[in-house]
Amino acid sequence: MVPKSDKAQIRKAAGLTQVKLARLTRISQSRISSWENGDTELEPGDLLRIAKVIRKHLDRAAKFIALSDLVRPSAPTNLESVESESNSATRNE
Repeated sequence: MVPKSDKAQIRKAAGLTQVKLARLTRISQSRISSWENGDTELEPGDLLRIAKVIRKHLDRAAKFIALSDLVRPSAPTNLESVESESNSATRNE
């Protein structure tokens, strides 16, 4: 059982609002809200649908992050690298 404080955080980490999760799982937004607040429990089938949707969205986010790391130029890892590059640029002007 997921602690109630974690349910909304997991949903938000997947980039989902309650409304969007409700639409994708065909579970009412009010039931999702009640479940996140610990006021009600959902049926196993509802929980499975929620888990599948959240996993799909987290997988997409992970792939996006991995791809963005591949195309982003590597940044200097410390202040000395930044200063060194800055000094080189100044000398070349």
